[in-house]
This record gives sequence, structure tokens and C-alpha cells, in this order.
Amino acid sequence: MSASQETSQQSQRPPQNHNRNNGNSSGGGSGGGGGGARPKPPRFQNNNYGNKPPRYQKNFNNSRPHSGGAASKKPFPQTNGAASLRNGFLDDDESTSVNGPQCCVCYKDSRPFWGLGPCDHPVCLECATRLRVLVSSNDCAICRASLPEVIFCRSPNPGTFMSLKESGRLRRLTFLPSYGVYLEDDELREAFDSLLQHKCPFCETTDDQNPTDVNFKDFPALQKHVQRVHSLFACDLCAQNIHLFSNERRFYTRSELATHCRKGGAQGDDKSHRGHPACEFCDKRFFDPDALYKHLRYWGF
Repeated sequence: MSASQETSQQSQRPPQNHNRNNGNSSGGGSGGGGGGARPKPPRFQNNNYGNKPPRYQKNFNNSRPHSGGAASKKPFPQTNGAASLRNGFLDDDESTSVNGPQCCVCYKDSRPFWGLGPCDHPVCLECATRLRVLVSSNDCAICRASLPEVIFCRSPNPGTFMSLKESGRLRRLTFLPSYGVYLEDDELREAFDSLLQHKCPFCETTDDQNPTDVNFKDFPALQKHVQRVHSLFACDLCAQNIHLFSNERRFYTRSELATHCRKGGAQGDDKSHRGHPACEFCDKRFFDPDALYKHLRYWGF
């Protein structure tokens, strides 16, 4: 082969790039032909995020992310103090009822009597009595401060506790040392005693019957009376574990009590009640699954 033919064949071959680190080179040949290495494409080369924010990025402009990725122009509804507390009351439009202020514990309107402690957080008479008498807790229901003494009065804002104590007004009130409670007047004392009464809800007083005949010393005495006279029964597990006044207790027939203990849903039951679970080994019922679990752990099951 002549030199002119070799030069013409070399001119017809495509140029080869011997730089293997060049990312724009084409696929190289096998062996020592001098072809460049194939570059690896980026992992997220074909993503089309654009200006869309990440999926789990917090949106600090108070707007809900749209399904298409862009932030919606409609913001969340603003809650101007909807859950804020001011002087023990819910400071919003819903809590300020037409009938009066609303208790922040039971959410009931137009409560006639209130309890006030050294922390100056007013709680209605029913909730304050439930905590101090039934639960045996002297802590505030709002701030958990210890309240050795509480004033039961008509107004939710009679003034600060310290101002009433320093002015000597507490000396003119009725004081119950067993509960640490000051009562403003006789009507409030009657309302306080009526909450703690164990009165039969099925007996009606007549002219020749003393009203004290249907009031009992404690709830077990009332329970025995209702069972013996009216053939109705109360749930012992609920009576031992739920702090309720006697006028809030439920009484059942035998069939209703069996339904209440087995699966709940008896007449007068809360819809969330699903019965009291029973142990498969001793056939004893417990108040909730946690009590059943403690029983099983104690006996080594």
C-alpha cells in the first residue's frame, strides 16, 4: 500500500478523543482502542420540581400546600384567641354565652356559683367541689397550683383572693375546715350540701315522710336501698373508678347491667364505653384493659 492511500484512509476515520475524563465523549471501544468512559447521569436529572417546595417542608406563611405543588393563596382560618385563657375563662366569642361566662373545665354556661383560690382562677362550684371532695385534690384545675383555701361566691370576679383576705371579708364567711372552703351565704351552703347528698332518685317524699328518710350517709348505703327496694343495681367497677356525684350515678336492671359489663351500650351509658374486660383465667372483670394488664402481670401471665 502506498503512502498516499494510507493518508487517505486515516483522513476518512472519525476522530477519537483519548481523554477519558471528558464527560462529552462518545462511547469508547473495547481493549486499548482509546475510547472514553461512559459518564453516569445525575440521580435527579429528570426531576421537574421547578419552584415547587419539598413535600414535607413547613409552610411558615400559614397557607395550605395545593395538590399541584404550589402554595394555595387561601390561608388557614385565623384563630384570634380561640383557645386562649384570660382570667380563667375562654377568651373567644364561643365561650362568651348570652347566659353568662362559661366554665373552662366543664364548658357549661350560666353557672350560678364559682370557686376562687389564691391563683385567682375561677372554676364553677360543681367542678371545684368534684376536685376537692371526690378526687381529694387541692390543686387548681387550670394552673395546678396548690389551693389550701377556696372561696365559693356568686360572682366569678369578686376580686383577688389576697385582697379579700386582707380586707377581712373572709372572717364574715362560713368556713368548712374539712374541705378548706369559705361559703358566701346560706344559699351557697345549701347548693354545696346538695351536691354531696346521697338521695334516692326513685323515692318521692310525701306529707307524712321526712325528706331525710331518702338521704343516706354514703353511696354504698344508697346502693343497698335501691337494690332492696327498687330492684335496680349500680356498677361496682364504675363506682370505684369514676368520680361522680351520687345524683350522677346510673342504675340498671339485671339484664342492662350484664350488657353494660359485657359490651356497653346499655340505657344511659356513654357511647364511648365498650364494657369491662374479663380475665380468661379467673373470669373476673376489670374496669379497663390497663387494670386487666396489671392483674395478668401480677399473677405472672
